Amino acid sequence: MKNHIILTLLLLVLINFAHGQEGKTVSGRVIDASNGEGLPFINVGIEGSLVGTASDKNGIFSFTVPAELLEGKLYFSAIGYEQLSIPLQSYLKRPELVAMQTQTYGIDDVEIQTKSRVAYRILRDAVQNIPTKFIHQHCNYKAFYESKVNNGSAPPKTRKAMVLVADPKGYNDLLSTDSKRNYRFLNVQRNFEVQSLADGTTLMDDLLMADAAAHPANILNLAYLHEYELEVLDQQESGDTLWVITFKHPSPEISRTGHFHVTGYEGKVYVHRTEMVPVRIDMQMTASTQSKHGVMAVAQVDEDIHELTKNLSIVYKKTTLGYAPEKIELSQKALDQWKKTIRIEASLRIIDINTETPEMLSQRQYFEKMLSDPDFKTSDD
Repeated sequence: MKNHIILTLLLLVLINFAHGQEGKTVSGRVIDASNGEGLPFINVGIEGSLVGTASDKNGIFSFTVPAELLEGKLYFSAIGYEQLSIPLQSYLKRPELVAMQTQTYGIDDVEIQTKSRVAYRILRDAVQNIPTKFIHQHCNYKAFYESKVNNGSAPPKTRKAMVLVADPKGYNDLLSTDSKRNYRFLNVQRNFEVQSLADGTTLMDDLLMADAAAHPANILNLAYLHEYELEVLDQQESGDTLWVITFKHPSPEISRTGHFHVTGYEGKVYVHRTEMVPVRIDMQMTASTQSKHGVMAVAQVDEDIHELTKNLSIVYKKTTLGYAPEKIELSQKALDQWKKTIRIEASLRIIDINTETPEMLSQRQYFEKMLSDPDFKTSDD
Protein backbone atom coordinates (compact mmCIF):
# COMPACT_ATOMS: atom_id res chain seq x y z
CA MET A 1 0.00 0.00 0.00
CA LYS A 2 2.85 2.34 0.91
CA ASN A 3 4.55 1.65 -2.43
CA HIS A 4 1.33 2.48 -4.30
CA ILE A 5 1.09 5.83 -2.50
CA ILE A 6 4.71 6.67 -3.38
CA LEU A 7 4.16 5.73 -7.02
CA THR A 8 1.00 7.83 -7.13
CA LEU A 9 2.82 10.85 -5.69
CA LEU A 10 5.68 10.42 -8.18
CA LEU A 11 3.20 10.20 -11.04
CA LEU A 12 1.49 13.42 -9.94
CA VAL A 13 4.86 15.20 -9.72
CA LEU A 14 5.79 14.02 -13.24
CA ILE A 15 2.42 15.13 -14.63
CA ASN A 16 2.77 18.55 -13.04
CA PHE A 17 6.39 18.81 -14.29
CA ALA A 18 5.37 17.85 -17.83
CA HIS A 19 2.51 20.32 -17.73
CA GLY A 20 4.95 23.00 -16.62
CA GLN A 21 7.19 22.20 -19.58
CA GLU A 22 4.50 22.88 -22.16
CA GLY A 23 5.31 25.75 -24.46
CA LYS A 24 3.00 28.35 -25.90
CA THR A 25 2.29 29.43 -29.46
CA VAL A 26 3.02 33.07 -30.14
CA SER A 27 1.38 34.63 -33.20
CA GLY A 28 0.47 38.01 -34.57
CA ARG A 29 1.05 40.46 -37.40
CA VAL A 30 3.74 43.06 -37.98
CA ILE A 31 2.83 46.26 -39.83
CA ASP A 32 4.55 49.43 -40.96
CA ALA A 33 3.53 52.20 -38.55
CA SER A 34 3.51 54.76 -41.36
CA ASN A 35 0.97 53.08 -43.63
CA GLY A 36 -0.45 50.02 -41.86
CA GLU A 37 0.81 47.58 -44.50
CA GLY A 38 2.03 44.13 -43.44
CA LEU A 39 5.82 43.81 -43.29
CA PRO A 40 7.41 40.67 -44.76
CA PHE A 41 10.64 39.05 -43.54
CA ILE A 42 10.67 40.67 -40.09
CA ASN A 43 12.75 38.70 -37.59
CA VAL A 44 10.65 37.70 -34.57
CA GLY A 45 12.00 35.75 -31.62
CA ILE A 46 12.92 35.49 -27.96
CA GLU A 47 15.86 37.62 -26.87
CA GLY A 48 19.01 35.69 -26.01
CA SER A 49 17.85 32.50 -27.75
CA LEU A 50 17.65 30.91 -31.19
CA VAL A 51 13.89 30.51 -30.92
CA GLY A 52 11.98 32.55 -33.47
CA THR A 53 10.77 32.92 -37.04
CA ALA A 54 10.22 35.50 -39.79
CA SER A 55 6.96 37.13 -40.83
CA ASP A 56 5.40 36.04 -44.13
CA LYS A 57 4.57 38.27 -47.11
CA ASN A 58 1.57 39.72 -45.20
CA GLY A 59 3.49 40.32 -41.98
CA ILE A 60 1.95 37.35 -40.16
CA PHE A 61 4.09 35.20 -37.86
CA SER A 62 3.62 32.19 -35.56
CA PHE A 63 6.03 30.04 -33.57
CA THR A 64 6.18 27.99 -30.38
CA VAL A 65 8.08 29.20 -27.32
CA PRO A 66 9.31 26.50 -24.92
CA ALA A 67 8.31 26.79 -21.26
CA GLU A 68 11.77 27.80 -20.05
CA LEU A 69 11.66 30.94 -22.21
CA LEU A 70 8.14 32.11 -21.42
CA GLU A 71 9.44 34.78 -19.05
CA GLY A 72 11.66 36.27 -21.73
CA LYS A 73 11.22 39.21 -24.06
CA LEU A 74 9.78 39.09 -27.56
CA TYR A 75 11.82 41.05 -30.12
CA PHE A 76 11.05 42.32 -33.61
CA SER A 77 13.90 43.42 -35.85
CA ALA A 78 14.79 44.22 -39.43
CA ILE A 79 17.34 46.44 -41.06
CA GLY A 80 15.67 49.77 -41.71
CA TYR A 81 13.31 49.58 -38.71
CA GLU A 82 13.69 50.42 -35.05
CA GLN A 83 13.95 47.21 -33.03
CA LEU A 84 11.09 46.46 -30.64
CA SER A 85 11.28 44.48 -27.40
CA ILE A 86 8.13 43.44 -25.52
CA PRO A 87 7.79 41.26 -22.36
CA LEU A 88 6.38 38.00 -23.69
CA GLN A 89 3.88 37.60 -20.86
CA SER A 90 2.45 41.05 -21.55
CA TYR A 91 2.10 40.23 -25.24
CA LEU A 92 0.41 36.87 -24.54
CA LYS A 93 -2.29 38.56 -22.46
CA ARG A 94 -3.38 40.66 -25.41
CA PRO A 95 -1.86 39.77 -28.80
CA GLU A 96 -2.21 42.65 -31.23
CA LEU A 97 -0.76 44.28 -34.30
CA VAL A 98 2.89 45.16 -33.86
CA ALA A 99 3.68 48.50 -35.53
CA MET A 100 7.30 49.14 -36.44
CA GLN A 101 8.79 52.57 -37.04
CA THR A 102 11.11 53.38 -39.94
CA GLN A 103 14.71 53.97 -38.96
CA THR A 104 17.00 56.14 -41.07
CA TYR A 105 20.78 56.39 -41.07
CA GLY A 106 22.58 59.60 -41.98
CA ILE A 107 25.63 58.69 -44.07
CA ASP A 108 27.19 61.55 -46.03
CA ASP A 109 23.79 63.26 -46.13
CA VAL A 110 22.24 60.21 -47.79
CA GLU A 111 19.38 58.49 -45.97
CA ILE A 112 19.09 54.74 -46.29
CA GLN A 113 15.39 54.06 -45.96
CA THR A 114 13.44 50.95 -45.15
CA LYS A 115 12.47 50.25 -48.75
CA SER A 116 16.09 49.59 -49.67
CA ARG A 117 16.45 46.89 -47.01
CA VAL A 118 13.13 45.28 -47.84
CA ALA A 119 14.19 45.26 -51.51
CA TYR A 120 17.42 43.47 -50.57
CA ARG A 121 15.53 40.71 -48.78
CA ILE A 122 13.03 40.27 -51.62
CA LEU A 123 15.77 40.00 -54.25
CA ARG A 124 17.83 37.67 -52.10
CA ASP A 125 14.94 35.24 -51.65
CA ALA A 126 13.94 35.49 -55.33
CA VAL A 127 17.47 34.65 -56.49
CA GLN A 128 17.72 31.72 -54.10
CA ASN A 129 14.53 30.28 -55.64
CA ILE A 130 15.91 30.25 -59.20
CA PRO A 131 17.61 26.80 -59.09
CA THR A 132 14.41 25.08 -57.92
CA LYS A 133 11.69 27.08 -59.70
CA PHE A 134 13.38 27.61 -63.07
CA ILE A 135 14.10 24.89 -65.63
CA HIS A 136 16.93 22.80 -64.23
CA GLN A 137 17.60 20.18 -66.89
CA HIS A 138 19.25 19.80 -70.29
CA CYS A 139 17.12 21.45 -72.94
CA ASN A 140 17.03 23.15 -76.34
CA TYR A 141 15.40 26.48 -76.99
CA LYS A 142 14.17 27.12 -80.52
CA ALA A 143 14.02 30.88 -80.91
CA PHE A 144 13.24 33.62 -83.41
CA TYR A 145 16.05 36.16 -83.71
CA GLU A 146 15.56 39.58 -85.26
CA SER A 147 17.89 42.57 -85.58
CA LYS A 148 17.93 45.95 -87.27
CA VAL A 149 20.93 48.27 -87.59
CA ASN A 150 20.58 51.91 -88.61
CA ASN A 151 23.93 53.52 -89.33
CA GLY A 152 23.62 57.18 -90.24
CA SER A 153 21.84 57.79 -93.52
CA ALA A 154 22.58 54.31 -94.93
CA PRO A 155 19.63 51.92 -95.44
CA PRO A 156 19.00 49.80 -92.33
CA LYS A 157 20.40 46.26 -92.28
CA THR A 158 17.89 43.66 -91.10
CA ARG A 159 18.33 40.03 -90.18
CA LYS A 160 15.72 37.43 -89.23
CA ALA A 161 16.72 33.95 -88.17
CA MET A 162 15.65 30.77 -86.45
CA VAL A 163 18.21 29.80 -83.82
CA LEU A 164 18.77 26.63 -81.81
CA VAL A 165 20.15 27.27 -78.31
CA ALA A 166 21.52 24.30 -76.35
CA ASP A 167 21.47 24.58 -72.56
CA PRO A 168 23.15 21.54 -70.92
CA LYS A 169 21.99 22.12 -67.33
CA GLY A 170 19.22 24.70 -67.25
CA TYR A 171 19.41 26.96 -64.22
CA ASN A 172 20.95 24.36 -61.90
CA ASP A 173 24.21 26.29 -61.59
CA LEU A 174 22.98 29.61 -60.30
CA LEU A 175 24.20 32.55 -62.42
CA SER A 176 26.66 30.45 -64.44
CA THR A 177 24.41 28.93 -67.11
CA ASP A 178 25.18 31.46 -69.86
CA SER A 179 28.80 30.36 -70.28
CA LYS A 180 27.64 26.79 -71.04
CA ARG A 181 25.04 27.72 -73.67
CA ASN A 182 25.86 27.26 -77.33
CA TYR A 183 23.81 28.14 -80.39
CA ARG A 184 23.47 27.52 -84.11
CA PHE A 185 21.54 29.37 -86.82
CA LEU A 186 18.97 27.18 -88.61
CA ASN A 187 17.82 29.48 -91.39
CA VAL A 188 18.14 33.20 -92.10
CA GLN A 189 16.70 36.04 -94.08
CA ARG A 190 18.74 39.25 -94.60
CA ASN A 191 18.39 42.34 -96.78
CA PHE A 192 22.18 42.46 -97.30
CA GLU A 193 25.04 40.20 -98.31
CA VAL A 194 27.70 39.12 -95.82
CA GLN A 195 30.92 40.59 -97.15
CA SER A 196 32.91 41.21 -93.98
CA LEU A 197 33.38 40.11 -90.39
CA ALA A 198 31.12 42.93 -89.30
CA ASP A 199 28.32 41.77 -91.63
CA GLY A 200 28.45 38.22 -90.23
CA THR A 201 28.51 39.24 -86.57
CA THR A 202 25.20 39.03 -84.71
CA LEU A 203 23.98 40.22 -81.33
CA MET A 204 23.22 36.75 -79.97
CA ASP A 205 25.81 37.02 -77.20
CA ASP A 206 24.49 40.38 -76.07
CA LEU A 207 21.00 38.92 -75.87
CA LEU A 208 22.05 35.79 -73.97
CA MET A 209 24.03 37.89 -71.50
CA ALA A 210 20.80 39.77 -70.76
CA ASP A 211 19.43 36.57 -69.17
CA ALA A 212 20.21 37.84 -65.69
CA ALA A 213 19.27 34.56 -64.00
CA ALA A 214 21.93 32.77 -66.02
CA HIS A 215 24.81 35.25 -65.97
CA PRO A 216 26.97 36.27 -62.96
CA ALA A 217 27.60 39.90 -63.98
CA ASN A 218 24.32 41.64 -63.18
CA ILE A 219 21.89 42.72 -60.45
CA LEU A 220 20.97 39.13 -59.45
CA ASN A 221 24.47 38.25 -58.21
CA LEU A 222 24.03 38.09 -54.42
CA ALA A 223 27.76 38.63 -53.86
CA TYR A 224 27.38 42.23 -55.05
CA LEU A 225 23.76 42.95 -54.12
CA HIS A 226 24.72 44.98 -51.05
CA GLU A 227 26.52 47.49 -53.29
CA TYR A 228 23.35 48.58 -55.09
CA GLU A 229 20.96 51.40 -54.33
CA LEU A 230 17.63 49.58 -54.08
CA GLU A 231 14.05 50.65 -53.56
CA VAL A 232 10.68 48.89 -53.61
CA LEU A 233 8.11 50.93 -55.52
CA ASP A 234 4.79 51.64 -53.85
CA GLN A 235 2.04 49.09 -54.39
CA GLN A 236 -0.01 51.45 -56.56
CA GLU A 237 2.94 51.55 -58.97
CA SER A 238 3.65 47.82 -58.98
CA GLY A 239 0.20 46.27 -58.49
CA ASP A 240 -0.93 43.39 -56.29
CA THR A 241 0.89 40.63 -58.19
CA LEU A 242 4.42 41.96 -58.42
CA TRP A 243 7.05 43.70 -56.38
CA VAL A 244 8.89 46.22 -58.54
CA ILE A 245 12.39 47.00 -57.31
CA THR A 246 14.54 49.74 -58.79
CA PHE A 247 18.32 49.37 -58.71
CA LYS A 248 21.39 51.45 -59.47
CA HIS A 249 25.06 50.63 -59.07
CA PRO A 250 27.25 53.59 -57.99
CA SER A 251 30.44 52.38 -59.72
CA PRO A 252 29.69 49.59 -62.23
CA GLU A 253 32.62 47.41 -63.28
CA ILE A 254 32.77 44.58 -65.82
CA SER A 255 32.29 42.02 -63.01
CA ARG A 256 28.96 43.73 -62.19
CA THR A 257 27.71 44.33 -65.74
CA GLY A 258 29.59 42.01 -68.11
CA HIS A 259 30.57 44.99 -70.25
CA PHE A 260 33.70 47.12 -70.48
CA HIS A 261 33.76 50.92 -70.09
CA VAL A 262 30.35 51.08 -68.36
CA THR A 263 29.66 54.39 -66.64
CA GLY A 264 26.07 53.75 -65.51
CA TYR A 265 23.99 50.68 -64.67
CA GLU A 266 20.40 50.81 -63.41
CA GLY A 267 16.97 49.34 -63.97
CA LYS A 268 14.06 47.44 -62.47
CA VAL A 269 13.45 43.87 -61.28
CA TYR A 270 9.89 42.53 -61.21
CA VAL A 271 9.37 39.80 -58.60
CA HIS A 272 6.23 37.65 -58.44
CA ARG A 273 4.80 38.11 -54.94
CA THR A 274 3.46 34.56 -54.62
CA GLU A 275 6.03 32.55 -56.55
CA MET A 276 8.87 34.71 -55.21
CA VAL A 277 10.89 34.60 -58.45
CA PRO A 278 12.05 37.29 -60.90
CA VAL A 279 9.68 37.44 -63.88
CA ARG A 280 11.10 40.47 -65.68
CA ILE A 281 14.29 42.49 -65.56
CA ASP A 282 14.89 45.82 -67.31
CA MET A 283 18.47 47.10 -67.45
CA GLN A 284 19.98 50.28 -68.81
CA MET A 285 23.71 50.78 -69.32
CA THR A 286 25.69 53.78 -70.44
CA ALA A 287 29.26 53.38 -71.63
CA SER A 288 32.00 55.60 -72.93
CA THR A 289 32.86 53.19 -75.74
CA GLN A 290 32.23 49.68 -77.10
CA SER A 291 32.63 47.75 -80.32
CA LYS A 292 29.67 48.55 -82.55
CA HIS A 293 29.39 44.82 -83.33
CA GLY A 294 28.57 43.78 -79.77
CA VAL A 295 30.32 42.70 -76.60
CA MET A 296 31.99 39.65 -78.11
CA ALA A 297 33.11 41.19 -81.41
CA VAL A 298 36.75 41.57 -82.41
CA ALA A 299 36.98 45.06 -83.88
CA GLN A 300 39.59 47.69 -84.65
CA VAL A 301 39.77 50.84 -82.53
CA ASP A 302 38.45 52.99 -85.37
CA GLU A 303 35.32 50.82 -85.43
CA ASP A 304 34.48 51.61 -81.82
CA ILE A 305 31.37 53.56 -80.90
CA HIS A 306 31.04 56.20 -78.21
CA GLU A 307 28.44 57.68 -75.88
CA LEU A 308 26.58 54.37 -75.80
CA THR A 309 23.19 53.88 -74.18
CA LYS A 310 21.98 50.28 -74.10
CA ASN A 311 18.61 49.00 -72.87
CA LEU A 312 18.11 45.29 -72.16
CA SER A 313 14.98 43.48 -71.06
CA ILE A 314 14.14 39.86 -70.35
CA VAL A 315 10.77 38.33 -69.50
CA TYR A 316 10.42 34.90 -67.88
CA LYS A 317 7.27 32.80 -68.07
CA LYS A 318 6.08 29.80 -66.10
CA THR A 319 5.96 26.52 -68.03
CA THR A 320 5.20 22.96 -66.98
CA LEU A 321 8.96 22.47 -66.65
CA GLY A 322 9.55 25.58 -64.55
CA TYR A 323 10.22 29.20 -65.32
CA ALA A 324 12.02 29.87 -68.61
CA PRO A 325 12.95 32.89 -70.74
CA GLU A 326 10.14 34.08 -73.00
CA LYS A 327 11.61 37.11 -74.76
CA ILE A 328 14.85 39.10 -74.61
CA GLU A 329 15.09 42.56 -76.16
CA LEU A 330 17.95 44.97 -76.80
CA SER A 331 18.05 48.53 -78.08
CA GLN A 332 21.03 50.82 -78.16
CA LYS A 333 22.08 54.20 -79.44
CA ALA A 334 25.62 55.50 -79.91
CA LEU A 335 27.89 57.69 -82.01
CA ASP A 336 30.54 56.38 -84.39
CA GLN A 337 33.97 57.96 -84.93
CA TRP A 338 32.41 60.47 -87.35
CA LYS A 339 29.75 61.44 -84.79
CA LYS A 340 27.04 59.72 -86.79
CA THR A 341 24.24 58.08 -84.81
CA ILE A 342 24.04 54.29 -84.80
CA ARG A 343 20.80 52.69 -83.64
CA ILE A 344 20.51 48.95 -83.05
CA GLU A 345 17.52 46.83 -82.13
CA ALA A 346 17.57 43.08 -81.54
CA SER A 347 15.33 40.49 -79.93
CA LEU A 348 15.17 36.78 -79.21
CA ARG A 349 11.76 35.18 -78.75
CA ILE A 350 11.54 31.61 -77.45
CA ILE A 351 9.16 29.54 -79.57
CA ASP A 352 9.70 26.00 -78.27
CA ILE A 353 11.48 24.23 -75.41
CA ASN A 354 12.64 20.64 -75.95
CA THR A 355 13.69 18.53 -72.97
CA GLU A 356 12.87 15.08 -74.36
CA THR A 357 15.46 14.86 -77.16
CA PRO A 358 17.69 17.90 -76.76
CA GLU A 359 20.63 18.30 -79.11
CA MET A 360 24.11 19.00 -77.81
CA LEU A 361 26.06 21.83 -79.45
CA SER A 362 29.81 22.05 -78.99
CA GLN A 363 30.28 25.72 -79.80
CA ARG A 364 28.66 29.04 -80.60
CA GLN A 365 28.15 30.20 -84.16
CA TYR A 366 29.61 33.68 -83.80
CA PHE A 367 29.73 34.27 -87.56
CA GLU A 368 26.58 33.84 -89.65
CA LYS A 369 26.96 33.54 -93.44
CA MET A 370 24.08 31.34 -94.56
CA LEU A 371 22.21 31.76 -97.82
CA SER A 372 19.39 34.20 -97.23
CA ASP A 373 16.04 32.45 -97.45
CA PRO A 374 13.46 34.61 -99.31
CA ASP A 375 10.65 32.37 -98.03
CA PHE A 376 11.80 32.58 -94.41
CA LYS A 377 9.14 32.41 -91.74
CA THR A 378 9.00 31.46 -88.10
CA SER A 379 7.48 28.13 -87.12
CA ASP A 380 4.49 29.88 -85.54
CA ASP A 381 3.73 32.15 -88.53
